Amino acid sequence: SSFDVGMHNGSVVGAFEWDTYGYFVGCNKLGHFPFPNYKIYYPGAVWWSLPGPCPSKNYTQWTDWCKEREPGGYCDQTPTGQGNCTWTYEDAGEITIDELSGIRNYTEFVDSGRKEYMRGPDRDKGWTWWDSKRDELANEWRIMLAQELFAKKYPDSTPESELPEPECDFNQRKFYEDKGYYSVECRTAVRGDPCYNDVMWAMKTGMKQHPEWYRGLSPDASFEEFQAYLYRTSPVGHSCPPPC
Repeated sequence: SSFDVGMHNGSVVGAFEWDTYGYFVGCNKLGHFPFPNYKIYYPGAVWWSLPGPCPSKNYTQWTDWCKEREPGGYCDQTPTGQGNCTWTYEDAGEITIDELSGIRNYTEFVDSGRKEYMRGPDRDKGWTWWDSKRDELANEWRIMLAQELFAKKYPDSTPESELPEPECDFNQRKFYEDKGYYSVECRTAVRGDPCYNDVMWAMKTGMKQHPEWYRGLSPDASFEEFQAYLYRTSPVGHSCPPPC
Protein backbone atom coordinates (compact mmCIF):
# COMPACT_ATOMS: atom_id res chain seq x y z
CA SER A 1 0.00 0.00 0.00
CA SER A 2 1.27 3.47 -0.82
CA PHE A 3 0.55 6.37 1.52
CA ASP A 4 -0.09 9.35 -0.72
CA VAL A 5 -0.99 12.33 1.52
CA GLY A 6 -0.68 10.00 4.51
CA MET A 7 -3.58 7.74 3.50
CA HIS A 8 -3.30 4.12 2.39
CA ASN A 9 -4.22 3.15 -1.13
CA GLY A 10 -3.23 0.31 -3.38
CA SER A 11 -3.44 -3.44 -2.94
CA VAL A 12 -4.02 -3.44 0.81
CA VAL A 13 -7.62 -2.78 1.77
CA GLY A 14 -6.59 -1.34 5.10
CA ALA A 15 -8.33 -1.98 8.40
CA PHE A 16 -8.90 -5.71 7.85
CA GLU A 17 -5.25 -6.48 7.12
CA TRP A 18 -4.03 -4.29 9.97
CA ASP A 19 -6.49 -5.75 12.45
CA THR A 20 -5.36 -9.21 11.40
CA TYR A 21 -1.59 -8.73 11.16
CA GLY A 22 -0.88 -5.39 12.87
CA TYR A 23 0.58 -2.38 11.08
CA PHE A 24 3.09 -4.45 9.14
CA VAL A 25 5.77 -3.10 6.83
CA GLY A 26 4.94 -3.64 3.18
CA CYS A 27 7.26 -3.94 0.21
CA ASN A 28 6.91 -4.11 -3.54
CA LYS A 29 9.55 -5.22 -6.02
CA LEU A 30 9.02 -2.69 -8.78
CA GLY A 31 8.05 -4.33 -12.01
CA HIS A 32 5.99 -6.98 -10.22
CA PHE A 33 2.57 -7.16 -8.57
CA PRO A 34 1.00 -4.96 -7.35
CA PHE A 35 2.71 -2.03 -9.12
CA PRO A 36 3.93 -1.32 -11.67
CA ASN A 37 3.37 -4.21 -14.02
CA TYR A 38 5.74 -2.93 -16.67
CA LYS A 39 9.50 -2.85 -17.15
CA ILE A 40 11.49 -0.83 -14.63
CA TYR A 41 14.91 0.49 -15.57
CA TYR A 42 16.32 0.41 -12.06
CA PRO A 43 17.23 -3.26 -11.46
CA GLY A 44 16.39 -4.47 -7.97
CA ALA A 45 14.32 -1.40 -7.10
CA VAL A 46 12.02 -1.90 -4.08
CA TRP A 47 9.20 0.29 -2.76
CA TRP A 48 8.79 0.12 1.03
CA SER A 49 5.50 0.90 2.74
CA LEU A 50 5.60 2.17 6.35
CA PRO A 51 2.14 2.72 7.89
CA GLY A 52 1.97 5.80 10.08
CA PRO A 53 -0.81 7.10 12.34
CA CYS A 54 -4.40 7.34 11.12
CA PRO A 55 -3.63 5.66 7.77
CA SER A 56 -7.33 5.40 6.87
CA LYS A 57 -7.58 9.15 6.25
CA ASN A 58 -5.92 11.94 4.31
CA TYR A 59 -3.51 13.80 6.62
CA THR A 60 -5.73 16.90 6.40
CA GLN A 61 -8.46 14.84 8.10
CA TRP A 62 -6.35 13.44 10.94
CA THR A 63 -7.78 13.82 14.42
CA ASP A 64 -6.40 12.91 17.83
CA TRP A 65 -9.13 10.27 18.12
CA CYS A 66 -8.11 8.69 14.80
CA LYS A 67 -4.41 8.69 15.69
CA GLU A 68 -5.18 7.01 19.01
CA ARG A 69 -7.42 4.38 17.39
CA GLU A 70 -5.06 3.80 14.47
CA PRO A 71 -1.55 4.29 15.89
CA GLY A 72 0.35 2.88 12.93
CA GLY A 73 3.53 0.86 13.21
CA TYR A 74 6.17 3.45 14.11
CA CYS A 75 7.85 3.14 17.51
CA ASP A 76 10.78 5.05 18.98
CA GLN A 77 12.69 1.91 19.92
CA THR A 78 13.81 -1.34 18.34
CA PRO A 79 10.65 -2.82 16.78
CA THR A 80 9.13 -5.57 18.88
CA GLY A 81 6.78 -7.08 16.32
CA GLN A 82 3.76 -5.97 18.32
CA GLY A 83 1.03 -4.68 16.04
CA ASN A 84 1.83 -1.03 16.75
CA CYS A 85 5.64 -1.35 16.89
CA THR A 86 6.76 -2.76 13.55
CA TRP A 87 9.24 -0.18 12.27
CA THR A 88 11.47 2.70 13.28
CA TYR A 89 14.00 4.99 11.61
CA GLU A 90 16.90 7.35 12.25
CA ASP A 91 17.41 10.62 10.40
CA ALA A 92 20.52 9.99 8.30
CA GLY A 93 20.35 13.24 6.34
CA GLU A 94 19.12 14.09 2.88
CA ILE A 95 20.13 15.32 -0.53
CA THR A 96 17.84 16.93 -3.09
CA ILE A 97 17.48 16.24 -6.79
CA ASP A 98 18.41 19.86 -7.48
CA GLU A 99 21.62 19.42 -5.47
CA LEU A 100 22.39 16.25 -7.35
CA SER A 101 21.70 17.56 -10.84
CA GLY A 102 23.28 20.97 -10.23
CA ILE A 103 20.15 23.14 -10.53
CA ARG A 104 20.77 25.99 -8.10
CA ASN A 105 17.67 28.04 -8.85
CA TYR A 106 14.76 26.17 -10.43
CA THR A 107 12.84 29.33 -11.35
CA GLU A 108 15.81 30.65 -13.28
CA PHE A 109 16.29 27.22 -14.83
CA VAL A 110 12.72 27.19 -16.21
CA ASP A 111 12.83 30.85 -17.29
CA SER A 112 15.93 30.08 -19.35
CA GLY A 113 13.84 27.77 -21.57
CA ARG A 114 15.47 24.58 -20.39
CA LYS A 115 13.54 21.46 -19.40
CA GLU A 116 14.64 18.68 -17.08
CA TYR A 117 13.05 15.95 -19.15
CA MET A 118 10.83 15.35 -22.19
CA ARG A 119 9.12 11.97 -22.23
CA GLY A 120 8.87 11.53 -26.01
CA PRO A 121 12.52 11.95 -27.01
CA ASP A 122 13.69 10.56 -23.64
CA ARG A 123 16.03 13.46 -23.06
CA ASP A 124 16.30 16.93 -21.54
CA LYS A 125 16.26 20.30 -23.26
CA GLY A 126 19.38 22.34 -22.71
CA TRP A 127 20.29 19.90 -19.97
CA THR A 128 21.65 16.37 -19.89
CA TRP A 129 21.08 15.00 -16.41
CA TRP A 130 17.96 12.93 -17.18
CA ASP A 131 18.90 11.87 -20.69
CA SER A 132 18.12 8.18 -21.31
CA LYS A 133 15.83 7.51 -18.33
CA ARG A 134 15.03 4.15 -19.92
CA ASP A 135 18.66 3.08 -19.88
CA GLU A 136 19.72 0.85 -16.97
CA LEU A 137 23.39 1.79 -17.26
CA ALA A 138 22.58 5.52 -17.20
CA ASN A 139 20.39 5.01 -14.14
CA GLU A 140 23.15 3.10 -12.35
CA TRP A 141 25.42 6.08 -13.04
CA ARG A 142 22.85 8.46 -11.50
CA ILE A 143 22.56 6.23 -8.41
CA MET A 144 26.35 6.19 -8.07
CA LEU A 145 26.46 10.00 -8.18
CA ALA A 146 23.73 10.18 -5.53
CA GLN A 147 25.72 7.88 -3.26
CA GLU A 148 28.87 9.91 -3.78
CA LEU A 149 27.08 13.21 -3.03
CA PHE A 150 25.54 11.81 0.16
CA ALA A 151 28.89 10.49 1.35
CA LYS A 152 30.51 13.86 0.67
CA LYS A 153 27.75 15.76 2.50
CA TYR A 154 27.72 13.35 5.46
CA PRO A 155 31.28 11.98 5.70
CA ASP A 156 30.73 10.50 9.17
CA SER A 157 27.69 8.44 8.17
CA THR A 158 27.88 4.67 7.83
CA PRO A 159 28.51 3.75 4.17
CA GLU A 160 25.57 2.09 2.48
CA SER A 161 27.83 -0.84 1.59
CA GLU A 162 28.15 -1.60 5.31
CA LEU A 163 24.42 -1.56 6.02
CA PRO A 164 22.48 -4.83 5.68
CA GLU A 165 20.03 -4.77 2.81
CA PRO A 166 16.50 -5.57 4.05
CA GLU A 167 14.85 -8.40 2.16
CA CYS A 168 11.54 -7.86 0.41
CA ASP A 169 10.02 -11.33 0.74
CA PHE A 170 6.43 -10.48 -0.19
CA ASN A 171 4.73 -13.48 -1.75
CA GLN A 172 1.37 -12.64 -3.29
CA ARG A 173 0.05 -16.20 -3.41
CA LYS A 174 1.18 -17.09 0.12
CA PHE A 175 -0.18 -13.87 1.62
CA TYR A 176 -3.64 -13.90 0.06
CA GLU A 177 -4.14 -17.65 0.32
CA ASP A 178 -3.27 -17.70 4.02
CA LYS A 179 -6.31 -19.24 5.70
CA GLY A 180 -5.91 -16.80 8.57
CA TYR A 181 -6.41 -13.93 6.16
CA TYR A 182 -10.01 -14.87 5.60
CA SER A 183 -10.98 -16.88 8.65
CA VAL A 184 -10.47 -14.45 11.54
CA GLU A 185 -13.92 -14.59 13.08
CA CYS A 186 -15.21 -12.31 15.77
CA ARG A 187 -15.93 -13.73 19.22
CA THR A 188 -16.46 -11.77 22.39
CA ALA A 189 -14.47 -13.45 25.15
CA VAL A 190 -16.34 -15.11 28.01
CA ARG A 191 -15.29 -16.27 31.46
CA GLY A 192 -12.87 -19.18 31.14
CA ASP A 193 -11.23 -17.89 27.95
CA PRO A 194 -7.56 -16.80 28.21
CA CYS A 195 -8.60 -13.62 26.42
CA TYR A 196 -11.22 -12.90 29.08
CA ASN A 197 -8.54 -12.89 31.76
CA ASP A 198 -6.33 -10.59 29.68
CA VAL A 199 -9.16 -8.14 29.09
CA MET A 200 -10.20 -8.09 32.76
CA TRP A 201 -6.61 -7.50 33.85
CA ALA A 202 -6.31 -4.63 31.36
CA MET A 203 -9.56 -3.08 32.63
CA LYS A 204 -8.99 -3.54 36.36
CA THR A 205 -5.22 -3.34 36.74
CA GLY A 206 -3.43 -2.36 33.55
CA MET A 207 -5.43 0.80 32.96
CA LYS A 208 -4.85 1.97 36.53
CA GLN A 209 -1.13 1.22 36.66
CA HIS A 210 -0.16 2.00 33.05
CA PRO A 211 -2.82 4.11 31.30
CA GLU A 212 -0.21 4.99 28.66
CA TRP A 213 -0.42 1.40 27.43
CA TYR A 214 -4.03 1.91 26.32
CA ARG A 215 -3.95 4.97 24.13
CA GLY A 216 -7.40 6.05 23.04
CA LEU A 217 -9.22 4.12 25.78
CA SER A 218 -10.77 5.66 28.87
CA PRO A 219 -11.16 3.91 32.25
CA ASP A 220 -14.87 3.48 31.57
CA ALA A 221 -14.41 1.90 28.11
CA SER A 222 -16.45 -1.23 27.52
CA PHE A 223 -15.20 -4.82 27.68
CA GLU A 224 -15.49 -5.07 23.89
CA GLU A 225 -13.44 -1.91 23.40
CA PHE A 226 -10.65 -3.29 25.55
CA GLN A 227 -10.77 -6.63 23.75
CA ALA A 228 -10.66 -4.89 20.37
CA TYR A 229 -7.67 -2.87 21.49
CA LEU A 230 -5.78 -5.97 22.66
CA TYR A 231 -6.56 -7.71 19.38
CA ARG A 232 -5.47 -4.71 17.32
CA THR A 233 -2.18 -4.02 19.11
CA SER A 234 -0.95 -7.46 20.20
CA PRO A 235 1.33 -9.79 18.22
CA VAL A 236 -0.23 -12.21 15.77
CA GLY A 237 -1.32 -15.35 17.62
CA HIS A 238 -2.41 -13.51 20.76
CA SER A 239 -5.30 -15.09 22.66
CA CYS A 240 -7.82 -12.36 21.84
CA PRO A 241 -9.89 -12.50 18.64
CA PRO A 242 -11.80 -9.43 17.48
CA PRO A 243 -14.99 -8.98 19.54
CA CYS A 244 -18.40 -9.17 17.91
